[in-house]
Amino acid sequence: MNTLLAFVNDSYIGVSKLLHFTDPDHWEIWDSNIYAAIEFVAAGEPDEKITYYDLGNYGRVDNKHRFEEYQQAIREVSQETGLPIREIGKRLFYDGRKLKEFAKNL
Repeated sequence: MNTLLAFVNDSYIGVSKLLHFTDPDHWEIWDSNIYAAIEFVAAGEPDEKITYYDLGNYGRVDNKHRFEEYQQAIREVSQETGLPIREIGKRLFYDGRKLKEFAKNL
């Protein structure tokens, strides 16, 4: 993993994209859009004041723990539901992007 990090400027977001493009059936992209979707669900009720800063904060997104946790979780969801990892990731990406746009306009 350290070799990959050096190759993509010490970014777990970059590592996830590199791994995804080499093996999209096994690795899903981890970025601020995915983070936004997950954080929104984790926050519970929409009125719990999740801000655009929270949804797009790369300091919260680009770290090893969150990257590894997401990769494990998406595999588990895929196994439980029978949905391909890529389909789950696409849905999270689009939902997260819409949430960020919505939060930006609040």
